Amino acid sequence: MFELLCIFTSGGLVLWNQGNLWSPLNILIATVLQQERTHLSQFIHNGYIMKWDLLPKFDLIFAAVYQELYPIFFVEKLLQAMKEKFEYLLEKKNIPLRKIHFEEDFQIIYNEWKKESKLYKRNTETPEEFNLFIPAIKSNEGSSEKSPKKSLSKTKPSSEKKKPIKKATIKGIDDKVTKKKIEELDVSKDKTQNNTKNLEFLKGEISDSDSDENQELGFFSRFANKVKSFTGNKEIVKQDIAPLVSEFQNTLIQKNVGETISEQLCTSVSNSLLHTKTASFTSLATTFKVTLSNSIEKLLTPQNYKNILRDALAAKNLRTPYVIVFCGINGVGKSTSLAKVGYYLKTKGKLSIIIAACDTFRSGAIEQLRVHSNTLEVPLFEQGYGKEPGFVAREAIKVAKNQGIDVVLIDTAGRMQHNESLMVPLATLVNINNPDIVVFVGEALVGNDGVDQLMTFNKTLMEKTESGRGVDGIILTKFDSVDDKVGAALSMVYSTGKPILFIGVGERYPHLKRLNAKTVVKSLLS
Repeated sequence: MFELLCIFTSGGLVLWNQGNLWSPLNILIATVLQQERTHLSQFIHNGYIMKWDLLPKFDLIFAAVYQELYPIFFVEKLLQAMKEKFEYLLEKKNIPLRKIHFEEDFQIIYNEWKKESKLYKRNTETPEEFNLFIPAIKSNEGSSEKSPKKSLSKTKPSSEKKKPIKKATIKGIDDKVTKKKIEELDVSKDKTQNNTKNLEFLKGEISDSDSDENQELGFFSRFANKVKSFTGNKEIVKQDIAPLVSEFQNTLIQKNVGETISEQLCTSVSNSLLHTKTASFTSLATTFKVTLSNSIEKLLTPQNYKNILRDALAAKNLRTPYVIVFCGINGVGKSTSLAKVGYYLKTKGKLSIIIAACDTFRSGAIEQLRVHSNTLEVPLFEQGYGKEPGFVAREAIKVAKNQGIDVVLIDTAGRMQHNESLMVPLATLVNINNPDIVVFVGEALVGNDGVDQLMTFNKTLMEKTESGRGVDGIILTKFDSVDDKVGAALSMVYSTGKPILFIGVGERYPHLKRLNAKTVVKSLLS
């Protein structure tokens, strides 16, 4: 049924598992858990569905992997029951984390869950059985008869025979006026006290009968919570953290982060903090801000970062050209960014460069590159306009190999992301030449439009290249023009998981910098 069920820590220590299909779980960790996307209800990859539940106070993750072709009901309930049992063993039984033998407990949980799943499946297959579940009609006293429901955590066998279910009847309107009815309609008196207590009892919130003691406890409880909000050690609950989620979400939106991304990121941070405790002498707001800051910084320094200089020097040692393809829409500064990267590799790594003019569509594109090549004193390879870009790039790479040139910088035509006829030649160029890195060039000013451009370029390349390859990294231009509205950087990385290689901070060649994640975080949350 399941390909994998497992319990593991965020540090990667597997505490318990059934099944051994680890590859989808590795994708889940890299793509969802490490990228702060835990707000998602599930993740689908290569025909497998992955679902998970978190126990933040013990830093634990409960995960299930199963085939998309064979859907399973109530996976969330199974994970929830596993989590509750594990938490019980840790807190109530005080069993050390690594000494928990979970197999027997799991079998009990699994068998109960399986019964419930089968019951649900049987009921959905025979809809006529649902006629048995007739909603009870409230009586005059305000009580109602409830239908019994089985739950995974509370299932008790009953030896009582089932009683025949009476059909509900609806009485007609009673239009007689009595003294009792007049009193019931009198709103001048406080008639709600008993009903409120009944409601509290049903919610499990009823207090003791001694009202003086309750008032005293309530005062000290409120006083203690206020002290804890200043001094820390207060358990974080949803109603306390909800205003902070809204506040920080609005802050991110004002800094040019996409609305959906802001909501998802803040919700993910909120979920990770629930039922944990604030540190000593640390407020909840500070705790949330620090956690959010760490999450954003982690996102902006992904593990799949490409160090172009290091990789180009490694390729030089192997005596093979290092090939970089630049793509993006019109007018974002692709050619200028290409020239800046060429200058960076030439000055920092003492590498030889050749520029390949593969924008054979736009008039003046080759002439623009020639200005850069003359200024940088590097050769330009071009075959005029109207040629197939993929073949031009292939010839440029051949020249680089024959002449021992270290790096090939390939300029491509600017194209709108939804223009199918222009996206195909880009995919063909990647297919033919298999470059070392494909770089998307976008503006830091555009916000959500830039996210759409990047995601569409990435998706189209993945669909149309033979290897399913997409964009490898991002260069953000005009970063010096956005002041503190640096949200586009976060939006692009969060949406695709692609690293930002460089940011453009001016018009001159040296004005190309590595992204400082701490500076971005400071600007976003200031």
